[in-house]
Amino acid sequence: MKSFRRSMLTATATTLVVSVLAIGTASAYSNYLNNWRTVNPTSTTDDNVINGTGQSCALCHFTTNGGKNWNAYGWKMRQNMAAGQSVNNAIINAGPFDSDADPTASTNITEIGANTQPGWTTGPHNTEYFDNGNTTPNLNPPATILGSLDPACSGSIVTYCTSKVNSLGCTPAISMTGAPSASAGTGCTLSTVNAIGNKNGLFFHSTSGPLGAPFHGGFLCVKAPTKRHAVLASGGTGGTCSGTFTEDFNAYIASGADPALVSGAQVWIQNWSRDPGSASTDSLSDAVTAVLCP
Repeated sequence: MKSFRRSMLTATATTLVVSVLAIGTASAYSNYLNNWRTVNPTSTTDDNVINGTGQSCALCHFTTNGGKNWNAYGWKMRQNMAAGQSVNNAIINAGPFDSDADPTASTNITEIGANTQPGWTTGPHNTEYFDNGNTTPNLNPPATILGSLDPACSGSIVTYCTSKVNSLGCTPAISMTGAPSASAGTGCTLSTVNAIGNKNGLFFHSTSGPLGAPFHGGFLCVKAPTKRHAVLASGGTGGTCSGTFTEDFNAYIASGADPALVSGAQVWIQNWSRDPGSASTDSLSDAVTAVLCP
């Protein structure tokens, strides 16, 4: 009888210890989440994880119940804490990095502000990080996380370089409207205004980088090698700056003319056109760069 009682007491004590350890573990995860919410009080990134998976752990871990395996965002914070940073500072200092290498090249803090996932991107493009330093690449994200994993892609469009003033005293100006996309097939317009009316011209691009080299009295703004697009007519009236060159850049991408124009690729584009009144007989716009969306 005494042996039976001792066995019962041992079993009860063991159960109690296991329960306390389990509570302690759950509490630890909850504390990390509280720190994260203190740093990012208005984001619903964490809510999308919790409401989709039933746990908060998948915000940073590769499994919904935590453990010593992390997604790219969690691994960055784990490295920060291993370097001696407090939990809050580890979260803050992970912000400027693009941990998940998503197609929009958004930083972690940008994704958190957009209520998307800094540790997850769409498709088999996620890496699992282990405590011993090993990694497993090319994995899919959890299927049940709510909302979008990545921010909407804008193309990160920026104009740069200096346009050449044409023989009529006008300054051609290039622009891109709509997001450049590797798959959309339409919806992204390249345009150059203030061109000489009734003249031919074309867009040309590079995936090698920008340039700012003097050329024909202006600047060549894209680095060789370059690809020329189809010849266009400016329209408008000859002898005036009423000409405009317009092209659907997504249609150009879809044509397959440049296999390098894939999701995530950066492109630099400039416009060239005829200008008989110039010493070089041509005109050059400024340039625009963008990152292609999926």
